[in-house]
Amino acid sequence: MLSTQKVFYILKMEQGVQASGQPGLTNGQAKTKSLIYSLSALSVFAPGLARAQSGPAEGVSWLWALFVVLLLAALAVTGYLALRGRHLGRTSRDWASFPQDNPYPVLRISSQGEVLFANQASEDLLSKWGAYPGGTAPPEVAEAAARVAAGGGVESLQLTLNRRVLSLSLSAVSGQDYVHAYARDITDFQRAQERLAASEANYRTIFDSAQDAIFLHDAATGQIVDLNRRAGQMFGYSSEKLRRLGVGDLSSGEAPFNQEGALSLVHRVAAGSPQVVEWHAKAQGGRLFWAEVSLKKAEINGRHLVVAVVRDISHRKENEKRLQLAARVIENTMEGLVVTDPKGNIQMVNPAFSAITGYSAPEVLGQNPRLLKSNRHEPEFYTRMWGDLMEKGQWQGEIWNRRKSGEAYPQWLTITAIADPQKETVHYLGMFHDITILKEHQERMERRAYHDPLTGLPNRLLLNDRLQMALARAQRSGRFLAVMFTDLDGFKQVNDSLGHAMGDLMLQQVAARLKASLRDEDTISRQGGDEFVIILPDLADAGYAEVAARRVLAAVAQPYELEGNPARVTISLGIAVYPADGEDSDTLLRRADKAMYQAKQEGKNAFRFWSSLDQKQDPADQAIPAGSKG
Repeated sequence: MLSTQKVFYILKMEQGVQASGQPGLTNGQAKTKSLIYSLSALSVFAPGLARAQSGPAEGVSWLWALFVVLLLAALAVTGYLALRGRHLGRTSRDWASFPQDNPYPVLRISSQGEVLFANQASEDLLSKWGAYPGGTAPPEVAEAAARVAAGGGVESLQLTLNRRVLSLSLSAVSGQDYVHAYARDITDFQRAQERLAASEANYRTIFDSAQDAIFLHDAATGQIVDLNRRAGQMFGYSSEKLRRLGVGDLSSGEAPFNQEGALSLVHRVAAGSPQVVEWHAKAQGGRLFWAEVSLKKAEINGRHLVVAVVRDISHRKENEKRLQLAARVIENTMEGLVVTDPKGNIQMVNPAFSAITGYSAPEVLGQNPRLLKSNRHEPEFYTRMWGDLMEKGQWQGEIWNRRKSGEAYPQWLTITAIADPQKETVHYLGMFHDITILKEHQERMERRAYHDPLTGLPNRLLLNDRLQMALARAQRSGRFLAVMFTDLDGFKQVNDSLGHAMGDLMLQQVAARLKASLRDEDTISRQGGDEFVIILPDLADAGYAEVAARRVLAAVAQPYELEGNPARVTISLGIAVYPADGEDSDTLLRRADKAMYQAKQEGKNAFRFWSSLDQKQDPADQAIPAGSKG
């Protein structure tokens, strides 16, 4: 007879064996079969148990009633578990088809949002959701699953997991009340998209920030497919308007600056020949301007394009015109031009430079302008010149230079320092012209103004100027100065007998004899008629005046030949000496004139000193009698 404890032990062992020892059975099927074995065992051992526990009849009845209830319950459970086992078996076969080694989450979600299955890669995702198989997905996923299960098709959601971005695609399963969900890591793709978007934004920013207009043309048709902001500003149209215009609409119209010429250019570039051209362009309102256009082919997103970079060169063209004009002026100007670097090395000369100096451009390029130096100026002259140039940036004045032939000549020179924007001198420009003719003309004018036209001797104006300078030197030096006032004796008879022409010729010969008998520093002036005044400056001894007077008397008294006509004259002189006879020009001239009058009175062909006169009244108080000279 078995005890109750042994019976339950046998049942427990049977359940364990059946639950774990039947190959191919699910856990639920094994448990169901174990329960059936247990109930069968109970029915076998029940009578024995009843006998072993003999007692009152009502005890036996109770035990059989319990057995019947348990048997009915076992049958009900067995049916339910059999149906559940078939469903779970089919589910297990389906689950087995899912790739457990998929690196991305794979799930099955019911239309009610229940997670029916999740692979191992879904662990982190489910942990974030707080849901495991049998649990509920987040509301947005559950709602999407319901929509997809009801309506079919595919719907995608974007999820964030461990700072990675996942794309969850939910797809319907035909005839089923669930959906399959596949997650894919799109972090790198999304970042690449963001970088691409940023790159495109940067490209656009650079594209629109360019100072030149940029057009993208279809390589086949020439149509404008894109352009930057500067293009609209340059041509005066909106971007939309420009896209609708042809290249010919942006050209001046005359060949080759028209639609046909533009298309030909585009096609040459598309064939592999980059171009850089100057184009006569037309902006809104018909304004024409010159542009430099650089064209290259390009392939963007699989499309063959021609990139045109357009630069407005209107200012450059204007500058070129001005430079051309300046070049023509430089080539044709009568002034010599020379350009040097800061060290004075010649970098450029014009044709007038060569014409004036005799040096060709190759002979002077790289040389210093010192090769033109005449050596007529003291070093101080050049020191002052460069001092003004450094201080004021310019110097101008008269300078003597030398031609290639060795001839010295005067020129009017202007030197200008040319500075860069930082105010550093980068060049020197010298402009000059030969003033030889001007100087000669000036000398002729001065000679006429200050010289006697007949004899070439200084006239009264120049005499006064030189006498003032001689007096100033004498006052500074303490030396003597003598003034001689002279008048020819017998000149009137020559003039009357031979005529005024012969008289003029005699005056010229007298002037030459006076110059020959005196020093170079002495001044001889014709006052008019046959009167001459002589200045003897810087005399160490006043006695030199007598020596000079005797020379003059002897020279003038020599016979004259006036075109075959012999003639004779003499001369009378009066002498006044500074400072004894006067300290100013007027006094000296008056007293010399008085002494000359005295010489004539005493027989002519003689000289008298003012200091030797018996009566030394001031000549201003006594008039010289008319007709006393001659």
